[in-house]
Amino acid sequence: QAEYGAALRWYHMAADRGNAKAMRGLGCMYYSGCWDLDKGEGVACDYAEAMRWWRMAADKGDDAAMGLIGYLYHNGDGAEQDYAEAIRWYRMAADKGDAFAMGNLGQMFDLGHGKGIPKDDAEAYFWLILVARTPHERAERDKVGEKLTPEKRLEVEARCREWAKTHPAIHD
Repeated sequence: QAEYGAALRWYHMAADRGNAKAMRGLGCMYYSGCWDLDKGEGVACDYAEAMRWWRMAADKGDDAAMGLIGYLYHNGDGAEQDYAEAIRWYRMAADKGDAFAMGNLGQMFDLGHGKGIPKDDAEAYFWLILVARTPHERAERDKVGEKLTPEKRLEVEARCREWAKTHPAIHD
């Protein structure tokens, strides 16, 4: 059984010492709402508090927290829904190798979201190439790639190879 109270105490101790992963962990607890009814300990779901902890972690360079902030803006959880701001945070995380952010960028450009975020198959294909590791991810990438001319696919694939030379390894 999960020990939410203990996790909360340990995360706070580490976060108080400046540990970005602990800050991110606290944000995840607040985003999910981790509560043990039997023990009466944990935290209720609080998107604003999740945002606060993820921003602290992002300020310390935590790329996963940056991607999670993008997710909050993307979905309007704890912040007004803002696709441009979501893309800005996703790009910051993706530039540091965060696969979650890359996948979300690919989906956003594949679908287009209006409000200044146009549908862009080439940009979607770019991000989906970088993140495709599972059969599902490769199928999603291929589906978007089929919308492009063979010349455009080759151009985007070359861009991916160049990107990989100057950016960190992609990680979860």
